[in-house]
Amino acid sequence: MAPSLIVDNPEARAIFVYGDQGATFGRLLFVGWCVVFVLVSGSGRERAVHVQVRALDVIAITVPAVLAMAYLVTTGRFSNYQNSTSLAPVEAGGTIMLATVLLSIRPALPGLFLLVFSRAQGRLRTGALAGFLLSWVILFLAGSRSQIAFAVVVCAFLARRLGMKLTMFVPVAIGLGLPLVFVLVLAYRNALSSSEENISSLSGFVAVAADSTGSVVAHDEARSAAVTSFSENARTRFWSGPQFFAVVEEWLENGSTVRWTFLEGIVRSLPSAIFPAKNEIADRFGLEDHLKSTGRFPDVDLGSMPWQQCLFEFGLVGLLLGATFFGLLVRFIEARVGATRSLYELVFWIAMLAATSSPEQQIDGIFVAGRNIVATLVPAFLFASGLRRVAGDSRAAAPTA
Repeated sequence: MAPSLIVDNPEARAIFVYGDQGATFGRLLFVGWCVVFVLVSGSGRERAVHVQVRALDVIAITVPAVLAMAYLVTTGRFSNYQNSTSLAPVEAGGTIMLATVLLSIRPALPGLFLLVFSRAQGRLRTGALAGFLLSWVILFLAGSRSQIAFAVVVCAFLARRLGMKLTMFVPVAIGLGLPLVFVLVLAYRNALSSSEENISSLSGFVAVAADSTGSVVAHDEARSAAVTSFSENARTRFWSGPQFFAVVEEWLENGSTVRWTFLEGIVRSLPSAIFPAKNEIADRFGLEDHLKSTGRFPDVDLGSMPWQQCLFEFGLVGLLLGATFFGLLVRFIEARVGATRSLYELVFWIAMLAATSSPEQQIDGIFVAGRNIVATLVPAFLFASGLRRVAGDSRAAAPTA
């Protein structure tokens, strides 16, 4: 995101309405946001992870996500990049939404299995290694480059706190390997979106991935086309960041306008059983609609950023408070990961870290992400606790010799 705020992109100037003044002040304000975030988040003392790993807890956490993935695969909704014209009609919209919620911890799964692998012994350790490798395959088949990047962030974060010795080779390999992975992901996504088949099995996704990536590796023409496609895709990303300049220009000319867009995610996170009209109410606070009403933004999916929201709402004060909020959140996550002994709480915080890593994660979106993660982990915790209680009662009731 940062390079797109540095480069003066002609396409961005054609899409958004801003001038040199907005671009200059926008860059200064973005640097200020980054400085405040770094100062607040700090470089506090890293605490080692003290979580106790039990096989039952790992199973309780991962099985719902696996079942949700299996359901979305069979209904043809596993990847956002599937050809929508080939999708079979599905009536159970609520079930699809529930399955999507249960997959909110997907970017945290590689980190979870890395933790288990570092602490477990015997068969559980072998299963953790298999789960670690399989979770990366699942992320690849989902086709989301951002989730792959978030999973890398989570694993790097945990590896340091697990005392793993990472030589300079590791960050260099990640830096060189991620672009190659992203090229392969884009080639796979292009093949997936152009496929006329209604893929409803994991083997179908694997076949498309194998064909598309194998062609890139084996054939010069396919490799050249994949690199060109990746370059064009990356170039179009450079128009995204400068939309902040349009908000800066609006702020310089008209000042901040409190629209209470921070309430959108908070309202959406309320339980539907109690607040059935919550989504209609939340729509009134949508940031993108308010941005488009200024006449400086096109009617497209903007993917607005948190610094954009903060400046639009409360000006410089909002920008300062927003950077402070994210800095304190990251600092708190680091502290809790080192302090907790609960595997469920640790998974919650590393999943929140993955959600926070997104440059498009607005402040109110944190509440929605947190709700989805809690909705996944609380039933898993209750299930595992219930089984332990039943097992404990059974042992207590067993006759003694």
